[in-house]
Amino acid sequence: MLDRMDQINELVKQEISRQLLSLFKGEIIAVTSVSVSRDLSFAKVWVSALNDVEKIAGLCQREAGSITHSLAGKLPIKRVPRLKFLPDLTPERADRIEHLIDTLHKNEDHK
Repeated sequence: MLDRMDQINELVKQEISRQLLSLFKGEIIAVTSVSVSRDLSFAKVWVSALNDVEKIAGLCQREAGSITHSLAGKLPIKRVPRLKFLPDLTPERADRIEHLIDTLHKNEDHK
């Protein structure tokens, strides 16, 4: 069973996802993870996008105030956290690691 913070993280993630879908029509964007502080004052929100993920994270951050305001009426918590949007660079890191492994294998084959 999920503990209270896991449930809050999931609720915030779902609601922010809904907000981003309506704000960024035509963009392929996803909230990959949310981490709300125990005192509910702050939340890190990782986003992924098909296009420039760092640019999208910046655009999301510009909309953080309106997203927070919208969350206030939709979440069953007494305090809505301040949002910090971060780019989820996991796919890029995975591609880099895969490339390095391929390079190592090619170098071994040439020995």
